[in-house]
Amino acid sequence: SKPMAVIYTYFTDIDSKDHRNLIAKEAATKIAFYLEKDLNLKTTHLSLPLPLLMQVKAPAIMVELPNFETFSYNKTNIEALSKAIARGLILH
Repeated sequence: SKPMAVIYTYFTDIDSKDHRNLIAKEAATKIAFYLEKDLNLKTTHLSLPLPLLMQVKAPAIMVELPNFETFSYNKTNIEALSKAIARGLILH
């Protein structure tokens, strides 16, 4: 099976109009897209009330990288991970 990356945001229906949550959700979606496209990773997006993300005043996401047992962290893959995440953060 494919290695997996998990992207966490804090987003609720109550906060759906909150600009920072909308930005975080868009960034999470784009990061997942590039991780899947560029590295052939399986991704999932979880929206959870994680204290670390809830307390941040700016748009916030957390990316859990694939387990080292299922993903090779060689120089090429590390660079590809970095680029995929950076591309996902460019929102416009």
